[in-house]
Amino acid sequence: MRVLKRLKRLFSKRKPAPPPVVVLNRSLLREFVYLDEVSLRSLLSSQTGGVTDSTSDEITRAAEAEITGGFGATSPVLNAEVGSRYQTSNSSTLQTSRKATVQSWFRELLAIDGLRLIEVAEAPPDAAELDEVIAGSPSPGAIGAAHLRRGELVEFRVKLSADPVFHMSTMVTEFAGMAEDFPGKLAPDAGKALAEVQPLNRILSKLLAGLIPIRGEAVDYRVATVSGQEWLVHKAIAEKFDLPSRHLIIVGVTEHLAYWKDIRRVLFSQAEFTILCRVSRSLLQPTWTPVKLADLFKTIAPDFVQQINEASLLSVNPQQRPNAQAPVNEVIRRALKHYSTKLLKVAKYTASKDQKAVVTEFIENSCSEQLNAVQERQAFRMMRQLVESWVPLAISPEQDLALRQSARKQAVSGTASAVRSRNVAHLEPNMEQPPALLDVEVVAIYW
Repeated sequence: MRVLKRLKRLFSKRKPAPPPVVVLNRSLLREFVYLDEVSLRSLLSSQTGGVTDSTSDEITRAAEAEITGGFGATSPVLNAEVGSRYQTSNSSTLQTSRKATVQSWFRELLAIDGLRLIEVAEAPPDAAELDEVIAGSPSPGAIGAAHLRRGELVEFRVKLSADPVFHMSTMVTEFAGMAEDFPGKLAPDAGKALAEVQPLNRILSKLLAGLIPIRGEAVDYRVATVSGQEWLVHKAIAEKFDLPSRHLIIVGVTEHLAYWKDIRRVLFSQAEFTILCRVSRSLLQPTWTPVKLADLFKTIAPDFVQQINEASLLSVNPQQRPNAQAPVNEVIRRALKHYSTKLLKVAKYTASKDQKAVVTEFIENSCSEQLNAVQERQAFRMMRQLVESWVPLAISPEQDLALRQSARKQAVSGTASAVRSRNVAHLEPNMEQPPALLDVEVVAIYW
């Protein structure tokens, strides 16, 4: 009896066991937006020696039965025979084919350790000093730009968008379609501008040749200069040590047919995705040509590629263009003035007072109305002809292009300074350094 009381007292004080913790055992969800199957197969084959396309199991069942019978009669005059045959065959084949999809190839590729130079990392390892982070390069905390050699496999989380060149082309195409569906609904000025842009847009579409240039702003990494060298540093490291840094932009061209989703859902919303790619050009780049076929025309139109690049840069770097309150013709007016000064300097010629007045009058007449791109190029060409009427100019088309580019940059900078000093308008607030570009070949985009 005493033993029973002790057992009762012991179990009454014991606390009930906590419910078991249920741990979900599942793989990381992955959904593709873009996948280059040819590149994926090549990369995986280079590491494993082969790729399994499919496995096949076949089961065959067959049954056969035969019944035969015969009757014959023989006589000196007649020989006859009657026969009967019955056969049945039952054969069924069950074939199950399990193709190894590209998703499984991709998973197998990511499972290979040490293949990617840069992997997506939530947070870098903690470090007390910046020197510790630099000394451990390459690491999730910092990667020297010198390690970004052609062919290296890298992975970033990015805010994805189409390059402004493709964005502009798509926008013009959509507006042209609406103008055809609803004629007379656009304003007269808008219709006129659309009619001028459409031929250029068709040329641009031809040059794109089914390729879509993209830009992705790296979410986790920034570019900082440490001891005179460029480094890709994790944003947590840049914030911890208060490093002056600039944005890292991943740029590349993709094939339209390789997208698994409608591009309108993924390329115009700045959505965040993970991008797996290979470095196309070693190191970080200051410029990039989104329309690859434009390089074909470099010999006959040396400024064609630069104009496309400038259109792209002006769209993504708002600090390089004045606010809408600053008239565009003011920029062109200043650019023509700087261009004439540079031409005279190259020719080592000092213009007279009357000649300077002619230049000023020409600029004012040229910029009396709003100029489009064609009229702007014509104004620069006429300015050069005006200077050549005074003094011979022995400069190549490449040199002339460099002078025009320099004049435009001075004009934009000068306009911005003048606007700020008058406190009438201002540049957009983002005055950071221009971003660093990493030119890549895109293998996959997913989330």
